[in-house]
Amino acid sequence: MVKKLNLKPTSNTELAEKWGLNFNPSLRGNLFIRCNANGIVNWEKAPVYNSDELIGRENVNIITNQ
Repeated sequence: MVKKLNLKPTSNTELAEKWGLNFNPSLRGNLFIRCNANGIVNWEKAPVYNSDELIGRENVNIITNQ
């Protein structure tokens, strides 16, 4: 069984705010951050993906209601 990759939509602005960084122009397009099944993000460890990295993956669960 393949484990689901739970993700929430995010933005460059939110990442800069949560991580205390400046706007990062290398992070473009639709961005998603890893979270648990309840939509809770571990902001200290969570990786960020852009939509191109997720195309074709069958194990992705986008959480939008949180």
